[in-house]
Amino acid sequence: LYNTEDMEVEVVGSVSDGISAACWSPDQELLVLVTTKHNAMMLNSQFLTVSEFCLHDQQFGEALHVNLGWGKKETQFHGSEGKQAAKSSKEVAIKTSLNEADDGLPRVSWRGDGQMFVISYVDNDTSCRRLRIANRSGVLQSTSEAHSRHEQSLSWKPSGSVIASTERLPNKYNVIFFEKNGLRHGEFTLPERKNFHVKEVMWNIDSTVLMVWFQPSILTGEKTNESCKDEAELHHVQLWTVNNYTWYLKEEVTLRNVKQVMWDCEQPLKMYFVRTEGISTYRWSFCVNKSCGVADDDLALVSVIKGNKLLMTPFKLVKIPPPMCAYEVIFPEQINSVFFPSFSNTTQISDSNVATKCCLNSNSVCVQHSHRLTVLSSLTDLQDLDAFGCKVDYRLNRSPHFKVMFPVHKILTQFDLTEINKDLFDGSRLLHCIWLTEDFIYGICYNTNSFKECIVSLDIRNTEVKVKVFSANIGSIISTASLNNVIFFQNNEGEIFQLEHGQESLSPVLDEQGIPVVFASMCPQMTAALVEGETILFGLSTRNRLYIGNKQLLGNCSSFVVYTDHLLLTTTSHKLLMIPMKIGVLAATVDSNLSGVAERNVERGSKLVTAVPTDCEVVQQMPRGNIETIYPRPLLVHILQKLLEKRQYHKSLELMRKHRVDMNLLYDHSPQDFHSNCSQIVESVNNAGWMDLFIASLKNEDVTQTLYAFNYINVLRNQLTTDNAGQSKVDRICIAIRKSMINIDEDKYLLPILSSYVKMDTSEMDEALKKVKSIKDDKKGTFEITADEGLRHLLYIADANVLCDVALGTYDFDLVMMVFEKSQKDPKEFLPFLNNLRVMEEHYMKYKINVYLKRFRKALECIKHTGSKHLEECLTLVKKEKMFSVALEEFIPGTALYNAVAEAYGDYNLGKGYYGEAGLLYERAGQKQESLEAFKQQGSWRKVFILAAQLNYSRSEMSDLYASTIEVLKEKKMFAEAAVIYKDYLNNYEDTVECLTLAHSWDDAIRVSYQCGRLDLIETNVQPELLKQFTSTENEIEDMSATFTALCSRLVLVRENMEKEHQNMLDGTGEVQLDGDMYCDTSTVTGMSHSRGSRSHTGTNVSGRTYRSAKNRKKLERKKHSTREGSSFEDLGLITELHSTMVRADALAEPVGQIVSTLYSFSKDDKAARLQTSLHNLFRLMESKEKVIWPVVDITETEESQQVYGAHMSTTEMIMARQGVTVTGVGHGGESSRHFKRMMELPSTHRQAPKPLRPANWALGFLQKKNKS
Repeated sequence: LYNTEDMEVEVVGSVSDGISAACWSPDQELLVLVTTKHNAMMLNSQFLTVSEFCLHDQQFGEALHVNLGWGKKETQFHGSEGKQAAKSSKEVAIKTSLNEADDGLPRVSWRGDGQMFVISYVDNDTSCRRLRIANRSGVLQSTSEAHSRHEQSLSWKPSGSVIASTERLPNKYNVIFFEKNGLRHGEFTLPERKNFHVKEVMWNIDSTVLMVWFQPSILTGEKTNESCKDEAELHHVQLWTVNNYTWYLKEEVTLRNVKQVMWDCEQPLKMYFVRTEGISTYRWSFCVNKSCGVADDDLALVSVIKGNKLLMTPFKLVKIPPPMCAYEVIFPEQINSVFFPSFSNTTQISDSNVATKCCLNSNSVCVQHSHRLTVLSSLTDLQDLDAFGCKVDYRLNRSPHFKVMFPVHKILTQFDLTEINKDLFDGSRLLHCIWLTEDFIYGICYNTNSFKECIVSLDIRNTEVKVKVFSANIGSIISTASLNNVIFFQNNEGEIFQLEHGQESLSPVLDEQGIPVVFASMCPQMTAALVEGETILFGLSTRNRLYIGNKQLLGNCSSFVVYTDHLLLTTTSHKLLMIPMKIGVLAATVDSNLSGVAERNVERGSKLVTAVPTDCEVVQQMPRGNIETIYPRPLLVHILQKLLEKRQYHKSLELMRKHRVDMNLLYDHSPQDFHSNCSQIVESVNNAGWMDLFIASLKNEDVTQTLYAFNYINVLRNQLTTDNAGQSKVDRICIAIRKSMINIDEDKYLLPILSSYVKMDTSEMDEALKKVKSIKDDKKGTFEITADEGLRHLLYIADANVLCDVALGTYDFDLVMMVFEKSQKDPKEFLPFLNNLRVMEEHYMKYKINVYLKRFRKALECIKHTGSKHLEECLTLVKKEKMFSVALEEFIPGTALYNAVAEAYGDYNLGKGYYGEAGLLYERAGQKQESLEAFKQQGSWRKVFILAAQLNYSRSEMSDLYASTIEVLKEKKMFAEAAVIYKDYLNNYEDTVECLTLAHSWDDAIRVSYQCGRLDLIETNVQPELLKQFTSTENEIEDMSATFTALCSRLVLVRENMEKEHQNMLDGTGEVQLDGDMYCDTSTVTGMSHSRGSRSHTGTNVSGRTYRSAKNRKKLERKKHSTREGSSFEDLGLITELHSTMVRADALAEPVGQIVSTLYSFSKDDKAARLQTSLHNLFRLMESKEKVIWPVVDITETEESQQVYGAHMSTTEMIMARQGVTVTGVGHGGESSRHFKRMMELPSTHRQAPKPLRPANWALGFLQKKNKS
């Protein structure tokens, strides 16, 4: 055991048989040893033996396969051979041998979770390799079959699915896989490489990449001549990935004198090469090779490296999922890297060697393979694709009989980098390439002399490339990006540097405050974008953190793409976020404010591949490898906004139809522009069917404020400023678009014109029918569309029965019969009805039609022209439909119809108890006696006496009328009104004084007593009633004071109990107190015991509902005003009752003041003072308890930055914080705060003490001073 501190070796044990293989478990707790005698030993971390078994044991293991006999010879039909053929057996000799390159040594590999391991060894009986799989306890689980040509390489995938190894067959070299039961499970073939064999295979830590290490075979053989010496020093390391069950060779590293290769145990894509010269470290990252143009001609090309094949797919034209592609470009060597131009402008290139002209644009691609750079440009002609002679082949994934409808890439030119000085630049390893301009390519290379990374500039203007190499001196470069002829470099510290084209010195990138831009962690993926004229750098780390400059934009980003005006990104919570490329929105997103961000759900684990420029297509790839193209609504509406601003109405409507976008956007985007360019819209669309579809989709809703509000945040739109602003939106559009279609081509747009009549809110279906009838009556053939076609169209967009009724409403029987033929009405019923109508008088016929159509106002308009001929029928209709007001408006006053309706309306109001309205209607109808009785019931004695005078009542009749009217007034407690009749009409002063005392009009009663000279009435009537009212009022005040005090005390006690329960809940010692009635229809309570007062209840599964019936709502409101002890809302009920008590006390002030002043007039000073003092005391008591009942709150305006939300806040506190309300009390979450939040459940009028409405001078000041003294 080697000690790294003191660098000494300690012997901790010995194996007498010798050790041929050893491997630690992933958790470093167990060590598996294989001895030279093929014994497997398992030791713990203390090097004590845990278990041991022999590899040559004949046992299979615990996971022995069960053979059910299916497919065996004994169970098959043998025909003429008979049953004896089943018993015969033929021995087949299997020729097995060990591969020449196999070193014969065992190998050990652990599964990633450390629960199982596998041993590959050479079986002595078969002379070929077997696999033994054992568990963590060292118990054998399974054994593989003997496989000829099976080699020594072995690696168990950390995720645990398969075990990788290799086999060499005479015609191919395979990487093979085994399951944990020892059975074969798939394979893939390695590229043919002579004189090399696979030394090892190894998975990286996250199971995404399989490394295959090729070692020269001549090292293990006898061929050691000088001609093979150089080849013997080369080692090839290939990196393979799998997607959709297809294996891709992504990278091949060729190095000399490699002694060992291993993956990093923490960083998945980091690898170490142990060489004679030292240790070399390589780090890779996954990236999507795609075109990055923003022009319309960009094809959204995506390329995939598969060994020496470049798989190309233009996603703008075709959507082909991997492992398929549109076409393949096959190169003679392994492809090292692929990169597209950073520029998007088109440049004409003329080359004498190519003898053709090709265009360089964003669809061009440059491929680095071996020591060559090959430039390809898109071309639709399939002839002479490799006219340059680069030995590049093409394979189109199509039938030879199909025509290629998308452009493929033609070899434009090729550059050989072997002639460059290798001391400065190794042309086979050009990293982080950027095609900055048409003539210059930049990249990173590793200088073998200075052992530093250098920046390489390649001038490709001529056939012979010119190279400039200069040192970066910024450390290890992790990623690069470019924008506007500026290249950005990121080192392993996250620092960003920039290099302008043509310069050789790097400078740090500074933000708007002059601070150097540094990502918080290393970001393998970096992109530069222009946002509102400012350069913004985005970086995505390996831990899913997306940075924007020095700040973190999002902490759970799995992929991102910069798409024209939006930043698209997927999150680890499986959502696609679409962030507008605006400084304000990005800054708000940094502060976790996602109000300006749109989102949609995506499939779990999906990542963005590309987004088609100038279109709304977003391509994403699922974890299993297949792709999915989506059309996010925010991007689609954004494109529609641009098209509508450019007035490209045809393309806009086409997109809306294709993606089922609400066509109201065509109008709602800019109503003023729509009306100004209505004719241009019709001419641009130039399609009657599309216009019909647009009209059919209209609705009175502004979709820019509802469906597509995200795209119109902070967008100022032109509002409609026309004279027809009072009309509905649908009506305005129908009128405007119909006018334009009629002016342009009425015949062509006849069907949408008919639709515009029907679609209007104030439907003009009758006009549409008249239009169809005019076509039918047209004998000249002006219209190409026939009347039948127009009628069928109307029947398609409107109900046939409704259409028939509308036709009937036109009183045109020819039109009715035309529509009736297409309707579903029963001819046995409808035709006799029409025949009866034909023989009727015109106005009565219209009346009957309108009654049939339930157009009762029009029916009344027609019936008034018939006089009183159909009075009873009309009156029956008015009573049945309760159209009294409408009938009075339509009929002429004074006519028989008018009077009959007025009388009937009076009867109706009399039955409802509306005596005043009934009296007026009777009076209008000339029924004055009925009017008099109605006013008498109302208590309008003045109107009664007026009508009696008009009816010429006699003196005796008037006397009876006075008496009966007084009785009615007394029944209605209208004593003051009765006193007027007694005094003015009957001269009965005694009864007058009695009524005034009952009305508590003390001064009037005394005045009348003096006026009539009956002072005795003061003693007999006024004073007794005054003392009686004094006693009653005094008792009422005492009861009110006692009740108020009791309610206040109970409220304090209830709140104390609530505070104790709250504290017990916080301490975890209390029970959940729930009111069973509250959860009967609103929640789901499962297995929770709760109680309130003396009753207990155990909740069961209750189906929660998201609504309340009116009955339940009223029941809940009653519970909130209940003062029943122990109820959940007792405190709220007490507050409500206290509020009502204070209101009633305030209303006593004025009558008490009148009683006090009258008592003082009669020298009842003590009683007057006592009554006034008792009410004063009640007011002071209520004022002193106001702060107890309604806790003091301090409402302040708080800034958004001061609002701190978290788990410590309740929902009510958050709402109050949003409204800017801060409750001051015992402290945060204190008693006053909780009481205030409880009161928020009360009506707004009960949340604070009632304002006093009593007169300021209700009390006698000298009595109050006397009482104080």
